[in-house]
Amino acid sequence: MKEKLLAAGLGLLAGVASPERLLHQGPGIRLAQAELDKVVGSAEWRALESAWKEAEAVASGSRGQYPFSAAGQKRLRESLASAGKGLDRLVAAGALAAPAAELLKKDLALLDGKVNAFRPTEMKGATCYEPMPMRVPQRESLERLRDRLPLVVRLEAGGKLPGAVLQKLLLGLERDLAELGKANPRAPLSKQQEKEAASIRKRLEAKLAALKSRSK
Repeated sequence: MKEKLLAAGLGLLAGVASPERLLHQGPGIRLAQAELDKVVGSAEWRALESAWKEAEAVASGSRGQYPFSAAGQKRLRESLASAGKGLDRLVAAGALAAPAAELLKKDLALLDGKVNAFRPTEMKGATCYEPMPMRVPQRESLERLRDRLPLVVRLEAGGKLPGAVLQKLLLGLERDLAELGKANPRAPLSKQQEKEAASIRKRLEAKLAALKSRSK
């Protein structure tokens, strides 16, 4: 039976740019840990890691106010879009669970928005600035977690995750959970939002703990 399942899995991966099996789809299938760990060797995952790392450096401000030329900004945004398409290919091949890919694509989109907010070096002399709306980090985190919770629920029900995939997924989720726990006297959450935030935090923390325990 194991041989048949493995053969079927390899058949699904035929034609994919990098035939590495990242995550099973069926709840009854359990792949060996060595097979799950192959995620780090796939071309799709290496491309995602590279684009993600560069975008994070830009978003953090560590590369300055003008971190790239217009061509460099275009290339980075195209790399982020390409990383999302790579995830789609892996899902279509049965190599990656759809909820994991959707969560990662949401984070890629968030990074793309941050990269797009920076001005290229060609704009250094520009003096016209659009007014920026006031940000309320707590509310933004609540909106993101509300949006991601159904995907985490589906993912937790689907089995084991490769460690590299889980670590990447946890970055934004845990950051937003931490933000949700902060007090913001200037723009506090409403009573209804506080109640929703507490419920979402409780459910997410339980689901993430289950995923972590299964992915060690």
